[in-house]
Amino acid sequence: MNRRNRGAASVGVVWVIVLLALVLFAGAGIYVLASEKAENEKKVKVAQDAEASATRKYEDAALKVRALAELVGFRDESDPNSETRPDEIKGRVTALQENYSGFIGKDASNLARIVERLEAQVTALTRELSEAKQLQAAAEASRASTEQNLRDVSRQKDEATAAVAKNLSDERDRNAAQESADKTRIEELNGRLNSAEARARAEKEELEKQVAALGDEVRKRDGRIAEMSKKLEVIRLPEEPDGSVVAVSTANTCYIDLGAKQLLRRGTRFKVFTYGKNGAMREKGMVEVSSVQDAMAECTVVDLKDRFDPIARGDKISAPNYDPEMPREFVLTGRFPTGYSRAMVADRLRALGAKVADSVGPTTDFLVMGDQEKAAAEGEEAAEGEESEGGDAGGSESAEMQLAQLYRVQVLPVREILEFLKYE
Repeated sequence: MNRRNRGAASVGVVWVIVLLALVLFAGAGIYVLASEKAENEKKVKVAQDAEASATRKYEDAALKVRALAELVGFRDESDPNSETRPDEIKGRVTALQENYSGFIGKDASNLARIVERLEAQVTALTRELSEAKQLQAAAEASRASTEQNLRDVSRQKDEATAAVAKNLSDERDRNAAQESADKTRIEELNGRLNSAEARARAEKEELEKQVAALGDEVRKRDGRIAEMSKKLEVIRLPEEPDGSVVAVSTANTCYIDLGAKQLLRRGTRFKVFTYGKNGAMREKGMVEVSSVQDAMAECTVVDLKDRFDPIARGDKISAPNYDPEMPREFVLTGRFPTGYSRAMVADRLRALGAKVADSVGPTTDFLVMGDQEKAAAEGEEAAEGEESEGGDAGGSESAEMQLAQLYRVQVLPVREILEFLKYE
């Protein structure tokens, strides 16, 4: 091979080496790309920068190769008759060693070794170029996959957006339909409300007329009751005692001299009193029979007027609904307070051994009068309920009071008898 051919071959090898180096640097830049698109683009840019740098190096190497081609020539090509210049070649090889020692090594002392080193570099660069191409292909595949994923995500986003828009449109349509239905319903309800208010006003006016009429009736009845009350003398509890306290065991327990032989029943209540120095009766409290024996009974103190004046032996007891010799007879009339119906009071009196008759007669002991003023204040509804229970209350009360005056029956307000009928 002549000098020209060998020079051209050397230049070709250098070009291949430079190209391999360029591809190697580009592949090295691509190798560091990540799976994500942004990172891949960053790494591609790095590879592009490396490629530009390799290009610059290649251009520099090309200049040096052209200079080397001139240096390694054994004669001047423009002058076929020129002679070789060994000293100049040696000088140029020395210059190559100095200028490219990092590339071909300092021990490359002749052209053969320089070519050998260049061939080794070309082989290494070729392998690195192949690896770089593989890395570039993998990076390109990763970028393609990332772009496909991005397209899939974009498509899913568009589909979700379309579904949301459709749902929103459907919801708007439903809301519009519901709003129309609600408006129609509100108009209907307003019409019914106006009609109800008109009826309520008419009923209120009618009710006011009825209340006025009932007020007149109540005033008339109150007048009759006041007139009849003036004729009626309310007789209080007799001062004669029914029995006495024979013993006191505790502050809340005592014993009386009445028992089953005197028709005493459990639950009967007695007022406890004593006589003062001037003979006046002084009330001390109330006891309730808790246990009945033949000739005596145990009582529980349910009310004490003065804790410094307790119930003591010798105190007297009395109850309007009890007679030690025979059951007493009661007649109930009038309207009773809330919570104490006439039937309830009658049942309690019978449970304590008394008799309850429908009307006043010769055997009647007490006529129990209802609280008429209280009943009148409770309103028309309560009055109608009592009238339905007792019939014509005003007429019945008037007749019973006339009979009570005739037979000299003791008359008790209902509130005086209730405290003897309570349950503990």
